Amino acid sequence: MGLEFPHRGDVINWYINRRWLSKTREELAGIYFVNTFWFPSLIGLMSSIQSSTTLAHNPFLRLRRGVSPTIHDIKTVKYLFVPIHFGKDDLHWSLAMICRFGGDCYVCHFDSLPGSHKLDKIMRALTHWVSEAFHVDPDKCHSKSFPTTRQKSGYECGYHVMQLISDLAGKLERLDLYFAQKGRSSDLALPMDDIVLMFELMLKMCLDPKEKRDFYPI
Repeated sequence: MGLEFPHRGDVINWYINRRWLSKTREELAGIYFVNTFWFPSLIGLMSSIQSSTTLAHNPFLRLRRGVSPTIHDIKTVKYLFVPIHFGKDDLHWSLAMICRFGGDCYVCHFDSLPGSHKLDKIMRALTHWVSEAFHVDPDKCHSKSFPTTRQKSGYECGYHVMQLISDLAGKLERLDLYFAQKGRSSDLALPMDDIVLMFELMLKMCLDPKEKRDFYPI
């Protein structure tokens, strides 16, 4: 019998559970995750909505149950990491992160092989879910794709997703330091330009191990 390697989705789920969901709510401090089955379920739900004329009240709320830790109060959700994969015929993985600041939500996408995923489909599905599940006005749902390290081969995408989660989740607390330095609260809505600037600074720190300066130099 040959050696059977685990599916990359299983490895990503194991990493999230072992590295992050073993922490307490206090340690996570508003950081939430979904597993690798969640996004295909969202895509399936979007398809069923488009082909159905009768729907139960807000079916998007069902997918809130797939978020870990369990959401007891929507106000506690600041950051939500979403591994992106379209199902069994999709060979690529990318990462989305949903950020909530006050009444605004920001859907950020990171892809180590740009163009491998249909970005408009990802953003449309996630912004729709955020609007419905978190009761956010669609006009307050923003989206942007961010550059990140390019994978060097055709099979490193899963590793890059785990590395991005580690780099970003490990530095999210610095956002609060940034807000404090700028005299702002992370509970207030921010212009998308400010979000872009902060994430570009954070990504620079994540991608350049020699970068030693503080996260909030501006």
